[in-house]
Amino acid sequence: KVLQGLIPNFGRSYDDGMRKYRQGQLSNAARPLREAWRLYQLIDLQGNRYREELAQALAQASLVQGREALLRNDLDTAAIAFKDASKLDPSEPKAQRGLEDVRAKAEDLFTQAYMIRDREPQEARRMFNTVKNVTPPGSTFHEKAKSILASMAP
Repeated sequence: KVLQGLIPNFGRSYDDGMRKYRQGQLSNAARPLREAWRLYQLIDLQGNRYREELAQALAQASLVQGREALLRNDLDTAAIAFKDASKLDPSEPKAQRGLEDVRAKAEDLFTQAYMIRDREPQEARRMFNTVKNVTPPGSTFHEKAKSILASMAP
């Protein structure tokens, strides 16, 4: 019964994502391809023709989506996209550079948030949350942002 719902949804997401991918709309293809990948993993098929094609398309689309999100300063989306690309193709240097760029921008965002935390606490809280979300747990900026957020809690 569960498969009866998953398979058509996978087909729709896969077709939509691959259509956009083939048309060169890589950033727009990332969302349906990511959903197709999630459904593919739930269906748990072993070694069929979709796996490699889907993984390759999603990795490329995620790289483009990450770069575009980074240009918009949307660090949350950029981090997710670059992490996906890195998981799908661990040898991809662009994904690693993208993650490094996200971390560098997160450090700058931390500094900005720190400077405005008394004047604009809501905006600073949003910025600290972003830093916490995009930096790896255990890193200096992640822990600092987490600590400051805890002290800012109403």
